[in-house]
Parts: sequence; structure tokens; C-alpha cells
Amino acid sequence: MAYGSPRSNYRGPIGKLAALPLFLPIALLPFVGGLLMCVVALVVDPYDVRPWGMAPRNAEGVYPQDETPNLIKAFSSEQHEAIMFGGSTSMPFPSRLIADTLNYKRVANLSYSLPTPRDTGPVLRQLVRTPGLRRLLIDVDHSQMRNDGATFVTGRTALSVLNARWFDMPDFKTPTVQASIHRIIDGTYDSPEWRSLRSNSADTQSLIDKPDLLMTLDDAVSRPAPDIFTAPRTLPPCDSFTFIRDVLLPVGREAQVQGVTVDIFFPPMPYQTYWNWQKNDVFFGSWGNGARYLQLVHFHQCIFRAVVVAKLSAVRVNATDLDTAIASHLENYRDSVHLIRSDAMARLLRDIDSGRFRLTIDNVDRYPGEMAARVRSVAGWRAPGQG
Repeated sequence: MAYGSPRSNYRGPIGKLAALPLFLPIALLPFVGGLLMCVVALVVDPYDVRPWGMAPRNAEGVYPQDETPNLIKAFSSEQHEAIMFGGSTSMPFPSRLIADTLNYKRVANLSYSLPTPRDTGPVLRQLVRTPGLRRLLIDVDHSQMRNDGATFVTGRTALSVLNARWFDMPDFKTPTVQASIHRIIDGTYDSPEWRSLRSNSADTQSLIDKPDLLMTLDDAVSRPAPDIFTAPRTLPPCDSFTFIRDVLLPVGREAQVQGVTVDIFFPPMPYQTYWNWQKNDVFFGSWGNGARYLQLVHFHQCIFRAVVVAKLSAVRVNATDLDTAIASHLENYRDSVHLIRSDAMARLLRDIDSGRFRLTIDNVDRYPGEMAARVRSVAGWRAPGQG
């Protein structure tokens, strides 16, 4: 070698082969990790989509809202006496509170945000067949008025798992595998992160402590939309509602076959909220002309009348949105829609259990006037410090 010439780094075939033992384990790590995740998911089968998986063992309490829609089928494979299902207005209800108030032992709250008729129908038809089920509580909010066939990410998730085949692998996710390992070791599909979320999820600040929200309501009440009390010129016929055709009737009939009592209830909201809905756009409903709260009440009446016409003796309809002991107190709410106080939630459950606001042939025609009176009752309300 001449002085000053660069030293060759060429290692030849032998040198390359010698480096393979170091390279291969590193290169194979992602493959091995993915394979192990697949094995855990296939063995535990947390979403109950395979015939050979471990029996579902779900935790008591609320799962993260992006996980709950995945677990509809798994929960319906376990024994439960009562199940609550609805949208975000029923998500805050702890299953233990439902059990204690209604005197049941095994209860699940499987509510998730933004259900629509398209996903609510298949979900409820699955849940009504839950072993040992005695009662199904269905929270019907304004998103169930939709007739456009829309569904949102939570609903699409629920449908994908309900329709999944064993090889679709909807459970091939790191958090799911972590919770599945917990199922193998400790017997419950859960994780420390999810338990921490449950224990720290309570919003202790009520609506009365949120000035921005209060000012929005104040503006809607003090400078209202001109049509806040205008009767709608036309109302859709009852048989045009997708919820009635695709959810209420098939679920109600299946409930009668299964011997399950169905309690439909309408979430009580601050009466100021209806003023806000009239003035500001509410995306998740199907609104026509005139007062929106009257359109919502019409939808509720249609649900009741469909129950009567179809002779669904297992289904009861509760106009709990009339309960002023809940809806007239802003401190009961986290925001303009969602309850926060457990005593208000317990009262709502007692309203359902006692039938205090249950619609009947004798009172259903008075319902619109009673709601209108409650909405009018806050006409002089102002946010603290605004008059």
C-alpha cells in the first residue's frame, strides 16, 4: 500500500455475513411485536368477534368514549340486569349510581357520543338480547331526529365491530392489547390508564361557574330569535322519522319477545338552552321552521303514538325534560346540556322508575303546552351580574 492512500473499508462477503446476527434481531423486532399483538388479540378476543376467544370480562364503570362503541357486543355477551344507552347526555351516569338507584346488581352504561338512528338500531337490537336483561334505558336526544342516514365516528366504530369477521382484527391496537394482557393476568379487560381516566374524569365545575357559557345563554334569552315561540308551519309526519321505523319498532318488538322493559326518556336540559338553540345553529338535529323545542316535542309525541299504535306494551315513554327540579337549576349542569351532579342524575332515574313524567293517552296532547310554559318561564332570566 502506498503511503497516504486511504484505508479500505471493504469487508467482503464474509464480513457482511458476520454482521447479519446483529442486524436480523433488530429488523425482526417490529414483526415479532406485531405477531405477539395478534396472538393476544386472537386469544382474548376483547370485542367478542370470534367463536374461540376468552369469555368477556369487562370492568364496571365507563370506558374511554372511543372504546365504548367497540364493546357493545362484548357487554351484550355478559349477564346484565339493566343497560343504559344514549348519547352524551347519558354518558355521565355511573353504572353504580344506576344500579343503586334502581336496585339492580349488574348494570352497564354503554352510551357514546353522537349516536344516530343508523347505528342506534343495530346497537339496541344487539343489547336487547343481553342475557338476564330486565330493563333497557334509552336516552333519546335531538340527534335521533335525523333522517339523513348520517353516522359519526363513534357510530361507525360500533357498526364495524358488530359486523366484524374474525379476521378483520378491529382489536389490533396497542391500548386494546394492553387491556387484553390485563384480562389474562388479572381477569378483567381494563388498564391502569383507563382506570385513571375514570377516577379523574369528573368535571367538578358547573355551568354557573363558566361565565362564557352563561353569557351565551344570556344573549340568547335577552335578545332572542324572533321565532322562539312561533308554531312550526308544518311538521313532518310521524312515519317519516327513521328512528321510529328502524329503531323503536324493531327494538320494541324484540323487547316484548325477550321480556325486557324499555324505558325511553328525554334528557332534561336548562330551559335557557332552547332559546340558544333557536338563535344559534344546532348541527346535530333536523330542524324545520318555527320553534325548535316544539319540533322536538312533536318528535317525542310521535314516538309515544307509534308505541300505542304498534301495541308495544314493553315500551314506556318518559317526558323527563319536563322536570323543573332538574332543568331549572343550572348548577346541575356541566354546560348547557350535560348533567354533572349525581343527585340530579339520581332524581332523573327515580322519575323514570316512578313514572312521574310518563306519557299517556290522557296527557300526551298537553305536552307541547307544558314545555312551552317552561321555556317561557326563563324569559326574564339574566346571567349573574347582567341585570
